[in-house]
Formats: sequence, C-alpha cells, structure tokens
Amino acid sequence: MRFIDQEELKPAIQDLISGLEQAAALVAQAQNENDRRDLIVKHRSKWVVLRDKFEAFSYGKCWYVECKTSGADNDIDHFRPKLGVKEEPTHPGYYWLAFDWRNLRLSCQRANRPRTNPETDEVGGKATNLTANAVMEDIYKRVAEAATRRMQAAAPDEAGLIARWLKHGISRSVVKRAVMTTPYGVTKRSAVRYVIDDYLRKDEAPCFTKAEHYAAANLLMTFAWPAIGDVVVKSREAMDWLSTSAKLISKRFGYEREGVISWVTPSGFLASQAYFVTEEHRINTRIHGTTKIKVLTESEDSSDSRHASGLAPNFVHSMDASHLHFTAAAASAAGITSLAMIHDDYGTHAADAEHLFHLIREQFVQMYDRHDPIKDFAEAYPICPPPPTKGTLDLSEVLRSDYFFS
Repeated sequence: MRFIDQEELKPAIQDLISGLEQAAALVAQAQNENDRRDLIVKHRSKWVVLRDKFEAFSYGKCWYVECKTSGADNDIDHFRPKLGVKEEPTHPGYYWLAFDWRNLRLSCQRANRPRTNPETDEVGGKATNLTANAVMEDIYKRVAEAATRRMQAAAPDEAGLIARWLKHGISRSVVKRAVMTTPYGVTKRSAVRYVIDDYLRKDEAPCFTKAEHYAAANLLMTFAWPAIGDVVVKSREAMDWLSTSAKLISKRFGYEREGVISWVTPSGFLASQAYFVTEEHRINTRIHGTTKIKVLTESEDSSDSRHASGLAPNFVHSMDASHLHFTAAAASAAGITSLAMIHDDYGTHAADAEHLFHLIREQFVQMYDRHDPIKDFAEAYPICPPPPTKGTLDLSEVLRSDYFFS
C-alpha cells in the first residue's frame, strides 16, 4: 500500500473541501437512514471531482497497489465504508465520514470492486452491465458463447447441421434479436423466424441451402433458447412466473374483473392490461372481383393465452416507465429541464450529461431498494404461485457501473 501524506495533498483540494463539508452537513441533518442514504448517493459527485487531484498527487497510481490502470478510470474509495459494513449487516456504515476527504482514497477498479461469482445471478447482472465492469459487457456475445458450448456437448445430427453451425460459428448477430426481445415476451417460434429473416435469408451462412433454412434455424434455437436462460437466470425465472400467474388470474378472475389484470408501479401509477378471446369472421366480397376480408372481433371472455404472453413485457415496460418518472423528477429538482426520452434511452444537453449520468443510476438503485415489484404483485394476487427467489446481485454496483445504460 502506497503511503500518502494527505496533509500535503490538502492545498491542492482546498477549493473542493467546502463542497464536501456542505454535503456532510446535509447528511448530518437527515431524519432517517433512507434519507441519509439518498443524500450520500445524490451528492457523490462531491468526491468524484477529487479524482484528478488525487491522480496528479500519486502520478496516476492506485494508492493501494501502486499500479496504473489503462482503459478504465480510477475510483474514489471510502476507506471506512459509507453505506454499510458487509461483515456486520446491522452496521449503518460510517456515514459521517462519507464526505470527509481524509477518508477518501484513490483506488484502481481491480482493488476496489468486488469480483463476481459466475455461479450466481451476478452473471446476468454482469452481462447487462449492472455491475462495475472494467470493460463493457456484451450480452449477445455471452449468449452466443453459451449456445456454442451447449452445441459442442450435443451428439451429431444425421443432417450434419450441428457440425456446420460449429464450423461456421455462432456469432452475436445471429442471436441478437432473440436476446434483445426476450424481456418483451418473444417466443421460441418467433426467435426461429428471426434467425431465418435476419441471418439465413441474407446469405450470412452459405453452408445452409434455402431448403435447410427452417431446419437450421430451429436446430440453432434448440441450443440458443436455453442459453439465454443460462445468462439471464433470474430474469427468465421472473418472466416465466409472470406468464404462469397471468394464466391463473385470467382463469380465476377473468369474467369478474372484465378481463383486466392491474398492478401499481413503483412511481404510483396504475398499470393494467386487458385481453379477450378473438373471434374470426370471413366475409366474401365483390371488391375488385372476388376479395375475401378477414375481420377479428373480441368476445367478452378473457384470453388466458394473450394475458400470459403479454404480462411479462407489459410489466417490464411499466418498470422502465417508473424509472423514467423518477429520473425526470430528480432531473427537474436538479435544474435539468431539457430531456429527450425514447423508451429507455435518455438524453440532455452536453453541459448536464454527467449529472444525468449519475441521476439515472441513483434513481434505478433507489427504486429497487424501496420497492419489490414482484413481491407486491404476488401479494395483490394470492392465487399466484410463490414468486422466484432473488439472486445475489449487489444492486449498489449500478452506482459504479460506467456502462449501465450504454
């Protein structure tokens, strides 16, 4: 560990210490632990701005291991943890030192950030950049690699499709659309069609003839479909649970609730979905000769299958919307009034980009710290089976994730 005489460092950061002291005063006035935690997270920029000064003082070297890190920013570490002590679950953390400059250290990411355990759901969080990764993760590549491993372990097929896929290589592009649409309820059947339309018909894999396109795509998805679950374990469990629950609710309460399933989002808005059994009518006309028109009408009967396929994507969208609500409100409170939103993409003027960068992460963590949407849904509908257990992902890592929302 490198010895740093912090008193020698003090003149270089003197103009920044007042900001730290102001934030510390706000934390000291907090009425409860949640408010205190929110204030610490909200004002983290007060210690982040010290990084350049700390790096200049130690020639860019980590104070712990005396190394330079290329390609990744150093962290400002709290020597005494600010939000809790891992070994003592009841310890509130040294919150009174959160903005004490003498408790801050310059640390490389490898020394400061915990390693992930690939056997837990941290693998899913890591793949989607919810963890403090030194480099940006690529979930499509991870799924492609998992599908390749599954295919390598399989017995050869008579048509030689497996051998040809392995020789050609399973790339991120061939599984991308299936992975990307997983949160929105894509089915395996649709995923097979994506492989044909987006990849095989574009002659990206000339080792398969046109007549083999369906068989090749179907075989690939036999391995790629479960590979998605290998990477996003808990997400797949939650989606399956929502689908099963929707069927039960529709069967039990469909007529009574007029085909509607509702839930309250973390931001307090009511979300609901209504699906009904459709009836098909074919009409023969004399338009332009003989034209047949197909007309679909909805009956009064709740559709179990449509509820089942719709709940997971609708639920995910409502969580995205809540995060957007909280972020927009926090941005307004911070004086950021120019925002551009496209689904889950956020934008603002360059001058406010860094502030928004932190607000997005802070509001995401706060939302799921304070709310358990799956648990709330299960309690609203006791007919549902027990919800899936939570994984071990440390959500606070989102605060240190450079590539979250990238």
